[in-house]
Amino acid sequence: MRGIYTFLFWLLLIGSSPILLPLSILKGYGVKGRLGILPKGVKAGGIWLHGASIGEIGILASLAKRIRGNAPQLPLSISATTLTGLQRAKSLFPAATPFLLPLDLPLTIARAFNSLRPRALIIAESELWPNLIYEAALRNCPLFLVNARISPSSRYRLLKSLFPYLFGSFTKIFCRGEGDKRGFKALGVKEGRLRVAGDLKFDPLLSSPAPLVLRKSLGVQPEEKVLVAGCTRKGEEEKVLRAFSQVNSPQTVLILAPRHLERLEEVERILKKMGIGYIRRGQASQRTQERVILLDTYGELSSIYSICYAAFIGGSLEPFGGHNPLEPAWYGVPVLFGPHTESNPEGAKALLRRGGGVRVRDEDELAQTWRGLLDDPEERERKGKAAQRVVEESMGKAEQIAQEILQELDYP
Repeated sequence: MRGIYTFLFWLLLIGSSPILLPLSILKGYGVKGRLGILPKGVKAGGIWLHGASIGEIGILASLAKRIRGNAPQLPLSISATTLTGLQRAKSLFPAATPFLLPLDLPLTIARAFNSLRPRALIIAESELWPNLIYEAALRNCPLFLVNARISPSSRYRLLKSLFPYLFGSFTKIFCRGEGDKRGFKALGVKEGRLRVAGDLKFDPLLSSPAPLVLRKSLGVQPEEKVLVAGCTRKGEEEKVLRAFSQVNSPQTVLILAPRHLERLEEVERILKKMGIGYIRRGQASQRTQERVILLDTYGELSSIYSICYAAFIGGSLEPFGGHNPLEPAWYGVPVLFGPHTESNPEGAKALLRRGGGVRVRDEDELAQTWRGLLDDPEERERKGKAAQRVVEESMGKAEQIAQEILQELDYP
């Protein structure tokens, strides 16, 4: 089956090459990296960490920081699937010489392994590339899955049936929660290779943005309160904006942050159709009367939560499974989310249990909750502190996992 997968991958690659190759050259999509030719500066004989995009790279950078603290002489390399992930890796951990993941073909993957000769490969969340995992197993390279999660979809069972070696190749799988552990056991992973380690997104990089500088760059006045709608998905922006229109407070600003920046023009059309004054973040320092700031930058949302009065987490009003609700919680911000939190159930449950989160069923409840928090600063403060405690009580996971991986490698 791996041969069929590789053949189909080749067909797809050849069929799309008339479009992808010119784009790769013109826009710098990293042709060499995709072919397994790694950049200068990559050091062999260390640990290779891989994640898809911004969120996974943040997890890995946090883990890499702890590994470096325990084993400063051990070389580290970080790869990303997307360009945005690569940019994030370069900003968070430039010393690891980040690069784009090669195409999941035997030749390109083998070339990368030959260059890196890794002592271990650490993969974040659900980056289950069959040839990548097969090559690691073939070379007896210890393989770890961190922040591992299983969605309710059946695609994992399909992967198991198509690639029997896939899940059994991992030395250890660090699951986010008990539900994820049960999911991996159902896929045939042995109990001894599974450990519930918690959500590494509870374990931030502990960066401390300067709120006053950030507010000034956004054109936000000292008396204005900032509401944030982060990682919104298709069908949610209209609902969020209608909810915000019900917030009768002229000193309230909404920062709207679509999950995918390629949708910015679509969101702008929605704002114009609804007759809502807005300004892009890139020009926000010139803001005057606009009550909506449209975030058009990568990797800045986490910092913006630090100046937030209350945060809504997108992907949850529409059935996308919801995004990570813990980033704003770190800054002591009440966290609101819709009914769909299947992708991050543990974080949502913890926030609800401790009183730091609020589940809203629709735009009207979102508006009502926003108004309630704006009208009652003491309640907002209470919920914010409760949200922050959820994060504080769950920190240190990355340090524990780093030490456990190094012990598995018998390092030093």
